[in-house]
Amino acid sequence: TDQMSGIELIFLSNQAEDVTNSLKDVITAGITGALLSLIVLYLFLRNLPMTLIISLSIPISIIITLGVLYFTGISLNNLSLMGLMLAVGMLVDNSVVITESVYTQRQLDPDNPKDALIRGVKLVIKPVIAGTLTTICVFLPVIVGEGNLLGIFLTHVAVAIIASLVISLMLSISVVPMAIGMFVKKQEVKTGGLETRFFARWNVIKKRYKFLLIASVYLLVYLLSKAMKMPAENFAIFAYVSLFFLFSLFLMRNYQPILVYFLNHRWKTVFSALLLIVICVSFYSSMRQDDGTGQSVDRDFWLPYHVNGNYSLDRMKKDVDRIENYLYANQEKFEIDSVYTYYTENGDGISKITLIDEAEATKTVAEIKKEILADLPDITIGTPSFQWRSNLGSQGIKLYLQGESAQYIRNEMLDEVMFMLGNVENVTNVQVEQKNNREELQVNVNRERALSLGLDPTIVAQSVSIAMRGMNLKEYVSETGEIPVKMRFYKKGQFEIDQLKNLPIKNVDGVSIPLNNVAEIRSTSSPQRLFRLGRMNSVQIDLDVEDESNVKEVRDAITAMMENYNVPSGYSWTFNLEGGGANIALSDLVMPFVIALLVIFMVMAAMFESLLFPICVYNTILFSILGIFLFFAITGTTFNVMAGIGAMILIGVVVNNGIVLIDHINNLRAEGMNRFEAVVQGGLDRIRPVLMTVSTTVVGLLPLSISVSSVGGSGLSYFPMARAIIGGLTFSTIISLVLLPCIYCWLDDLSMWGKERFTKAMMRLKSNRVG
Repeated sequence: TDQMSGIELIFLSNQAEDVTNSLKDVITAGITGALLSLIVLYLFLRNLPMTLIISLSIPISIIITLGVLYFTGISLNNLSLMGLMLAVGMLVDNSVVITESVYTQRQLDPDNPKDALIRGVKLVIKPVIAGTLTTICVFLPVIVGEGNLLGIFLTHVAVAIIASLVISLMLSISVVPMAIGMFVKKQEVKTGGLETRFFARWNVIKKRYKFLLIASVYLLVYLLSKAMKMPAENFAIFAYVSLFFLFSLFLMRNYQPILVYFLNHRWKTVFSALLLIVICVSFYSSMRQDDGTGQSVDRDFWLPYHVNGNYSLDRMKKDVDRIENYLYANQEKFEIDSVYTYYTENGDGISKITLIDEAEATKTVAEIKKEILADLPDITIGTPSFQWRSNLGSQGIKLYLQGESAQYIRNEMLDEVMFMLGNVENVTNVQVEQKNNREELQVNVNRERALSLGLDPTIVAQSVSIAMRGMNLKEYVSETGEIPVKMRFYKKGQFEIDQLKNLPIKNVDGVSIPLNNVAEIRSTSSPQRLFRLGRMNSVQIDLDVEDESNVKEVRDAITAMMENYNVPSGYSWTFNLEGGGANIALSDLVMPFVIALLVIFMVMAAMFESLLFPICVYNTILFSILGIFLFFAITGTTFNVMAGIGAMILIGVVVNNGIVLIDHINNLRAEGMNRFEAVVQGGLDRIRPVLMTVSTTVVGLLPLSISVSSVGGSGLSYFPMARAIIGGLTFSTIISLVLLPCIYCWLDDLSMWGKERFTKAMMRLKSNRVG
């Protein structure tokens, strides 16, 4: 229409499109991961029928899981899909262990393949079930716990993972053995195929050229990644995972002499492990941490102005135009598609920057942000930055002062606390929203005096309201439409306080009485809003943290400072909204993590019928956490909530290999083999399936670890969770294959010593009774 001419509608964001794209990214990453897992599986087995049989676990489990999700009332959303994608690499784990056991038994008894198949399944069915239960136990505290945001978030993920793993377990102990018996008549699995062929060619190369060849390959890949403008962390991930595979091949070929050496030098093994722990813990300090989303890779992001007071719209517009002109002048350089800015007189100002599509981009989001800030014009109304004070998922911290009186907090506490916070290292731009006061006109009516003069205080209040705001009258209808009409006592912009003081108000006798006779009128300042936290008046302090700083360390420094501050009685301070549930914090994961550890311990104690051997397996959890520190320090990944969720999932997965190994060693000892031989033979028998299951899980998560997608398209990024599982699982597997047998021998010595002491004590007690 003519009235709408000149107006252009721009869609700043389309949530439906964001969610759809996020779903597509997760599905693509899952399918790619599944294909990579099958390729790795085939490279290990070198047998196509066996690979296809094992791979059936993936599609069948996912299809049945979709039915489970339907009947449990869970839709196929970003969270449930994320659970399925995380489980893709783990769905073949049980089938791999079963297949390897069946293969071993058929080698020992080739004339009775059916009996060997049944015996192979029976030998590993207990550890396979226990391993699946440990993964399920990780999610039980969340599912049956409090119905907070963490529970809602993880329930969708948990149901998808639990259902798919339980179904894959059922398939591995029923369909997979049946298919092997029907379709794999001859024992053709080449257990030494991949590593034998690799090392046969590798040994031909002279030693002095081997290192140069490896270094050349990595250099070529690095240069290629730079030419393709890939993020630096993607190359770090490639280098880390490829080194894991190379070392796995080396370990499979030389595992026996390595294991024998460490078993014969157990003290050296322990000292080496302690040294490794110290080194990995040192990476903890260099690992970036926060309590929220962190490392946003969205191609539309906000530039807050952090306005330092109240300004007129014209004054705000002047500085906002400077920022917008700068951005549009460098639109091609910064790869900007559009800029939208919102600002008010109350001190709110923010610009939303939308970049061009990722397919057309040549720079990462982080690079563009650095370039924008490099020459960003200085403005007087505030300090623009990408640090997002009002969001826990940023390089910003919020601190709340609470108590009975917000006025007392502002007058007696605020200045001193702000001065102390400003002296904390790496804290910048301390600001209190409530400190940015606005002018306010207060009219305090003297009720007794008003009543004595025949004035109702309610009438006085209504008269003041009409005088200040005016009164809306009936619209004036003209040929062009309706025109709003408002009655005012004063023309807009001509109001003076003396006019209000002389405002005439008629009493019940019709006598006009000036407002100044019955009320006190004064001009004062007041906060922009009244804020209550936990039913207590509160003042919010916003703090920016310098880029690349460790948010956790800054919070710890602030905590230490506030503990030394003499907080008046009846007043307190806090970082977080009490029971707010608006954000998931790392602290929300602590209790579920501890409960999961206890439940996992009980499952392993019931399986091993021992309280010592579960402690042996627990070292895998320790080294998995250290592996996360190492991997995150190498890739520069922020340890946030998603990484914490990945660590929770990891503790249920990483113990599986230890359970399978310890159970097999116990079975060999039960058959009459001495401990040393049983430990060595158990390691040799289980190293291949262990590395196979870990490899399929790792490559299954690789696409998600380099993906830029996030929950719902604008929420938490997926990649910290995938990287946590990859880093922890690979590091723990390599270390535990050597360290776990040594710890097993020590704990077994302790167990035998305890039994011996107990037996002697009982014999002594019995002899005393006889005597």
